[in-house]
Amino acid sequence: MKIKNIAVLLACLATTALTGCFSDDSSLGGNSVSDITISGIEDAYTTTAFVGEHLKIAPNVESDYAENDLSYEWMLINDKTGTLSAAGDTIQPIIIGHDKSLDYEVALSPGTYQMRFIARSKSNNYTAYKLSTLTVQTEFSQGFYILKETADGNTDIDLLNSKGGFSEDVLKNVDGAALKGKPLTMSMEYDMCYINTETDAMDKANAIAITTQNKQILMSRTTDMKPIFDNGNLMFDPMDDSEVPYGFLYTQTMGHYYFSTSGLRYSSGPDYEGNLNSGKFSAPLSSFKGSEFYVHDIPSYGGVFAWDKETHSLMALDYTGNESPLTYNDLSGEELTQNLQGFDCLCAGYNLMNRTGTAIFILGNATMGERYLYQTQSGFGQLYLKSRTKVKSNSHLATATAFSVNASSAKYVYCVDNNKVYAAVFSSDDLDEVEIPVKVGAGETITYVGNQFYYDDFNYLIIGTQQGDSYKIYMYKLVGGAPDGDAVAMATGKGKLKSVKYLRSSFDKGMWDWGLLMYNPYN
Repeated sequence: MKIKNIAVLLACLATTALTGCFSDDSSLGGNSVSDITISGIEDAYTTTAFVGEHLKIAPNVESDYAENDLSYEWMLINDKTGTLSAAGDTIQPIIIGHDKSLDYEVALSPGTYQMRFIARSKSNNYTAYKLSTLTVQTEFSQGFYILKETADGNTDIDLLNSKGGFSEDVLKNVDGAALKGKPLTMSMEYDMCYINTETDAMDKANAIAITTQNKQILMSRTTDMKPIFDNGNLMFDPMDDSEVPYGFLYTQTMGHYYFSTSGLRYSSGPDYEGNLNSGKFSAPLSSFKGSEFYVHDIPSYGGVFAWDKETHSLMALDYTGNESPLTYNDLSGEELTQNLQGFDCLCAGYNLMNRTGTAIFILGNATMGERYLYQTQSGFGQLYLKSRTKVKSNSHLATATAFSVNASSAKYVYCVDNNKVYAAVFSSDDLDEVEIPVKVGAGETITYVGNQFYYDDFNYLIIGTQQGDSYKIYMYKLVGGAPDGDAVAMATGKGKLKSVKYLRSSFDKGMWDWGLLMYNPYN
C-alpha cells in the first residue's frame, strides 16, 4: 500500500510540475512553445495501388514557428504494426513522406491504414498531428467480374473495375494461363482464411472462387489475384480425381460451403475475436452432394436451398449444415420436391423484398415439355416449400433460354425469349408476364440476364449479349423492377459470357442484411 501511495504522489507531483511549466512561462526546456494547427486533410481517402496513382495532399499548417524550424512526417499504421514478423522483428510504421505536402505513388498492400501527418518543432520537439483513414485497393479489389468461356473452350475472367477501367483475361495475365474447361460457377468469398506462403502465416482476404466443367477449382485473393486454393490444397485430405466440384457459398453462420460429389464441406471464417485458420475445408458435413444450383437464405440465419443433381431433389440445409428434403410447412407433399426423375434445374435465385426471403427454382422436363416454378419460405432454422406453380405452355417463361431473379426491388423472375427480356411476376398465381424494355446493338443475341446491387450505391439489371466471338454487357439502373432509361455502363470483351458478379473491396457483418448479394453463383 505504501508503494502504491508513493507512486500516486510522484505522479501528482510530475503532473503539477508539467502544468507549471506550460502555464507559467509557456516554455519547454528553455524554448518558447507555440501551438500548431493543422487543416486541409480529409477524414478518409481511397486509392488504388500499383497502377501509378498518386496520393496528393497539401495541408495547411499554422503556427508561430519559423518554417525552417518545422519538420514533417507522413506515417501509415495498420493492424500488423507493432506485431512480430515471421523473422521475429517488430513491424514498424510505414513512412511515406517527409515534406509538408504529400505526393506519394501508392505501392502498398491493400487494406485499411491509419494515416498520420505529424508536424514537429525542431527547437523544442513540440508536436501536433492529424489522423485520417486510408483505404488501399488494387484494380482487382472492387468492380464487376465477368466469367467467360475463351475461344479454346477454357475459363477466364474480365473485370470492369470501380473506376471504369477494363481488364481482359485476368487469369491468363496473372497466372499465365486460363483455367481448363468451360466455366461453371463464380462466387465471391469474403473473409476467406488461408496460409500466406509469402509470410508462412495464417491470413485472410476477399477471394474469387471459380469452378469449371473440367473439375477444376481456383480460388484467388482479390488483392492481386494470386491463387490461394486449387484442387491440390483445398482440403486436408487429397482430392479424388473423380470428384466433381460444383461451387462455393459464403454463409451467415457456418462460413464457407463447398459443394461437390464428395459431400458438403465447410471452412470457417475468422472467429469473433478475429483469430484466423488455415482455410482448408473439413471432412464432409454430410453426404449431400448438391449441384451448381443453390442460394443462401437470410431469414433462417444462414440456411441454404439447393438442387441435388444426383437424386433430382430440392433440399434444405439449416444454419448448422444439416440437410433435409424441402417439404411443405405441414410436413406433407414431399413428392413435389423429391426424386423428380426427368427434371433438371434451369434457374436458382433469391429475392428479399419487404424483408420476406424467397428462393426461386425453375425445374424443367424436356421430354414432357413441362416447367414448374418453386417458391420457398423460411424463418429462424426453418426452411419450407411455399408453392409450386406450373408454367403456362404459352408463356415466355416456358420457352426462355436464360433466367435470373430480381434481388430486392420487385417480385420478378427475368427471362430471355426470342431475343427479348420479360419478367414473370412470381407473386401472382398465373405468373403474369411483362416485357422489360432494353436496347442492344444490331445483330446481338441476348444470352444473359442478371441483377446486382449494393446498398443505395446502385441497383442494376445486367443484360449480356453475344455476337460472334465477342460479348457485351449493358447495365441498366432499376426503378422497381424495370430499367430507368438507357444503359448507364457497358463493357465489351472476347469470349462467351457466363455470368457477372459484383465484388466489394471491404466486408463487414452488417452486409448480411442485404447490403451484399448472396446470389446463386450459377446465375
